[in-house]
Amino acid sequence: MAAAAIEAGLDSPVPSCPGWTAERLVRHTGSVLRYVGKVVETNGPFDPKTLPAPPGGALVVQWFEEMATSTVAALATKDPSDELWNWASQPPMAAFWQRRMAHELAMHAADAALAAGQEPHIESSLAADGLDELLTVLLPVKVGAGGTDLTGVGRLHIHCTDSEGEWLVAPSGTGVEVTREHAKGDAALRGPAADLLLRLCNRGAGGEVVGEPSVVATLTERFTF
Repeated sequence: MAAAAIEAGLDSPVPSCPGWTAERLVRHTGSVLRYVGKVVETNGPFDPKTLPAPPGGALVVQWFEEMATSTVAALATKDPSDELWNWASQPPMAAFWQRRMAHELAMHAADAALAAGQEPHIESSLAADGLDELLTVLLPVKVGAGGTDLTGVGRLHIHCTDSEGEWLVAPSGTGVEVTREHAKGDAALRGPAADLLLRLCNRGAGGEVVGEPSVVATLTERFTF
């Protein structure tokens, strides 16, 4: 991610994050890493506004790499089953943050690659797990908190073609039910896991849509993370 941001130029726009420059992308991701490092340290939530502002300009890349190194090291001291707070109503275990940071960094590395004019790459098994986290953890959190309204959106079946992974997303009233199964929806989105993950995160148009295309279009329009 750091190398792609440098190649792009820190003042360059990030097409997948409208209004952001590569510098802001690096600063954001470093700030998330620092926050998670503090969660590991304190085992609880805290106000990130109490932390000093990240450096600007070229120094932000070095700062980001320091935050990545320290947070990865902190998470590596934890067994996945160790008790650790999270904000997602998931079991309070370190596994949540180990998984969340893997996908946070993978997606923002893809953003940096796009800013540099490169083809983003996410390994298929990691992308399939990213889809599972997106659909079974992040989507229900945003719908439940009122941040995403899926009223009127049809049922969507998602099917990876290069790794294990199938899901049915079924909006229900003001909620959403996501199951890991092969089932018929109003539309299906199928293809390599990385293509599907990038598309559902509004970072591409990969995969094949079968059935009603507005289901995918409306879902990605209303749900952003």
